[in-house]
Amino acid sequence: MNGEINEFNFNLSITKHSPYIMGILSPSNIVFASLENFKILKKIKTEKESFLNGNFRKKDSKIFATSSRNGDISLFYLSSMKALRNFLCLGKVIYSTSFSDNGLNLISGGEEGVLKLWDIGEQKHLQEFQSGGDVIKKVSYFPNHNWIIGSSSYDGKIRIFDLRCKKKIINYKFGFPVESFMFLPDQRVLIAIGGNSIKFWDMRNNSILFKKKESSPILNLSSPNKNSIMYSTLGRTIKYTRTSDFRFFHIGRYKKRISDVEFLNHGFLVSFTSGKILIKKKKILNFLKTNDYKSELCTTRIFKRK
Repeated sequence: MNGEINEFNFNLSITKHSPYIMGILSPSNIVFASLENFKILKKIKTEKESFLNGNFRKKDSKIFATSSRNGDISLFYLSSMKALRNFLCLGKVIYSTSFSDNGLNLISGGEEGVLKLWDIGEQKHLQEFQSGGDVIKKVSYFPNHNWIIGSSSYDGKIRIFDLRCKKKIINYKFGFPVESFMFLPDQRVLIAIGGNSIKFWDMRNNSILFKKKESSPILNLSSPNKNSIMYSTLGRTIKYTRTSDFRFFHIGRYKKRISDVEFLNHGFLVSFTSGKILIKKKKILNFLKTNDYKSELCTTRIFKRK
């Protein structure tokens, strides 16, 4: 999808604390919008198409971090909607960032193939770990933790590191270039996607719990909702599963290409490369029971076509 005319590749991030705010990134825009009245709070625009990803600080949702093509990591303070910090990574593309549980540190990874630890207050680089020399597409802190971190890369591995002893503690072999991964909040399950596959590991004994292969590439994973996740495919479908029984539910298939999908408190969001965001205000299980795949309760265009 990269480079297609009149299409946007952008991701969604939602605060975990009230007031609930959605952060939306396109290559040249950041938009903050209220999920209570769906009004746009702030737009930040750059001349260069550099933004790639973004996420809120888990501790209080007051800071928003962005990764970029030009190697910058920018932190925005939500109360003022202004830039707070800026970290430079020698011009290499940064694909992913993640905040520690206490909100004091940030990790990043990207084209350089190095997982880096940053001190937010001091605005300096503290540690780094090599990730096999291949591109890192996703980094994450272990849930409710400040010392255990992970990265996934195009060499087909998910690596887990311990910052206290400054070393790698385990590898998970996916078998394909890994686009994304996540830890579930229960601290027991690791999920990863790459190519057409999605895999689930039990982190207590490092064994595979379940794996599934789709007919088309899996594009992204939603943030977890307890022990459930959603994901979208290049075939323009959205699926929902829970790790309690590994039942997979077909949420729907859409005409437009899907860019991202995320849970809401009472529903879910779907973003499309056309620049629209679909908001469905219905609990997933109720949505599945009614088979209401086509009802669009609220659709908002965030970005206009060029």
